[in-house]
Amino acid sequence: MRTHIKVLSILHILYGLSLLSINFLVSIAASLAASYPGQVIMGHSKAYIFGPDFVMRSLPIWLFSILAVFVGVPQIVGAIGLLLRKHWARVLIAIIGVLCLVDFPFGTGLGVYTFWVLLRMDPEQAPASQSSG
Repeated sequence: MRTHIKVLSILHILYGLSLLSINFLVSIAASLAASYPGQVIMGHSKAYIFGPDFVMRSLPIWLFSILAVFVGVPQIVGAIGLLLRKHWARVLIAIIGVLCLVDFPFGTGLGVYTFWVLLRMDPEQAPASQSSG
């Protein structure tokens, strides 16, 4: 079962890193696309690159990226904690596993595997308690 815990931790680290990197690249590309063209003539006024229209076009993209950070960073931290056998990491990874179930197909598989490993974890293989660690 220790092998499954290590594999689960590595999968969560890789999934969290890919979530952060892909969302960062998509956000940069979409923000650059939102700023094109540099100047648009609308009636008698001009809309510039970093004006309010740019913010309104790129705001949903950046909000989505912030959401990815709020999922990806705890996922990586929880996976490292699970490798180090911390008690809080099991709870954090269980919460992240629920969130992963929505992301079909890879996240769903990772979420199912997460619960399979966490529910089959023996008490002696469980992370150390708060008093000892």
